[in-house]
Amino acid sequence: MDENNPKNPEVPQKGEKKKNSGLIVLLFLSLAGNAALGYLFYKKHTEATEKTIVIANKTNELNETKKELESMEKVMKDQIKQLAELGQDTTEMAEQLRVLIKEKDRLLAQGIRDRRELKQLRQLKINYEMQLAQQEHDILKYKALAEALQKENVTLKETIVVKQDTIEKKNSIIRDQAATIDLAQILVAEQLQVTPIKSSGKPHKESSKGYKAKQIDKVEIKFNLAENKIADVETKEIIIQVKEPSGIPVYDLEFGSGEFKYQGKTQYYTVKEEVLYQRESTDVKAIWTPNNYIFKTGNYIVEIYAEGHMIGSGTFLVR
Repeated sequence: MDENNPKNPEVPQKGEKKKNSGLIVLLFLSLAGNAALGYLFYKKHTEATEKTIVIANKTNELNETKKELESMEKVMKDQIKQLAELGQDTTEMAEQLRVLIKEKDRLLAQGIRDRRELKQLRQLKINYEMQLAQQEHDILKYKALAEALQKENVTLKETIVVKQDTIEKKNSIIRDQAATIDLAQILVAEQLQVTPIKSSGKPHKESSKGYKAKQIDKVEIKFNLAENKIADVETKEIIIQVKEPSGIPVYDLEFGSGEFKYQGKTQYYTVKEEVLYQRESTDVKAIWTPNNYIFKTGNYIVEIYAEGHMIGSGTFLVR
C-alpha cells in the first residue's frame, strides 16, 4: 500500500490532532482548578487552625487570669482584715475591691470577643496587682508603727512601775490584765487617805485601835491621780466603793449610790466624783455621808475605780 495514501489508518488525521489538543487543555485546566481549590482549602484550613489556636490561647489566658484574680481577691480581703485589726479605716479599700470584682465579673460573663476586651482584662489584672501591692505596703507600714508604739509603751510602763512601787496591789492588777489592756493609759490613785469625820465636823485623830462607830458622821476620802502623759484629757468619772468587813458593798440608791461594771459583773458603788484630768497630778476629795447606815465592827475597805479598772485601795478600822 502506498505510504502517502490519506486513507492509511496508521497516519493520524488533522481532526484527531485538534481533538487531542483540546483534551490536553481541558486536562490542564482541570488540574489547575483542582490545585486552586486545594490551595483555597489549605488556606482556609490553616486560617481555621490559627483561629482555633488563638481562641484556645485566649480561653487558656482567660481561665488562668480568672484563677489569678480570684486568688488575689482572697489575699486582698485578708489584707483588708489585717489593716482593720491594725486600727485603720478600710472603707475605701473595700470599695475599690468591690469595683474591681464587679468589673471582673462583667468581663468574664460576656467572654473575651476581641483584642480590646482582652486588653481590658489584662489591664484589670494590673489594677488588681497594684491594689494588692499598695495594701501590702500599708500593712508593713502600720505594723512597723504598731511595733514602734509598742516599744514606746513598754518604756512608759517600766517608768510607771517604778513610780508605783508603793501600790503593789495596783501593780498586781495591771500585770494580770497586761494581755488585754494598754497599761500605760491606766490612771493611778496614790496617797489614799480615809479619815472619819465627827458630827462636829472635825476629823478623827488617826488611831491604830480604830474609830468608834457612833462617832463617825461622815468619811473623807482623799487621794492623788498620778501624772500620766498619754492618758486622755477629759472629765474622768471616779467611782468609790466602800465595803463592809464582810466584803459587802455599802450603798444607798436614794443618796447618790448606783451601779457600775467591773470585769463583766454589775456592782454597786458608794459615791461618785467627776474630775477634769489633764495628764497632770490631780488631787481628788470625796465625802461619804452614811446617813442612817449603822457601822459594823471590823476593817472597812475603800476601793477606787476609773474607766473600768481598779486604780487604788485603802482601809479604815471601826470598833
